[in-house]
Amino acid sequence: MELLRDLRETTRLLFLQEVTTDRHTRLRTIAERLRMTVQGASEYAQGLQRDGLLTIVDGEYRPTKKGVESLHLRFLE
Repeated sequence: MELLRDLRETTRLLFLQEVTTDRHTRLRTIAERLRMTVQGASEYAQGLQRDGLLTIVDGEYRPTKKGVESLHLRFLE
């Protein structure tokens, strides 16, 4: 079970990193970059939005300030 938690957290970090470094207006492009389904990317996006780490601004998926801080902290760990 620990492996699944680690995989989920790693995917969340990769998602945040992807929207931090590239501009994305569609979940399909994020899904392709992360080699996951669009449905999977949608679920991660919803979770990140619910946690206040991701937002959509002018049609683009972008990390919030809290999302960027979270990403930096996790990489420092």
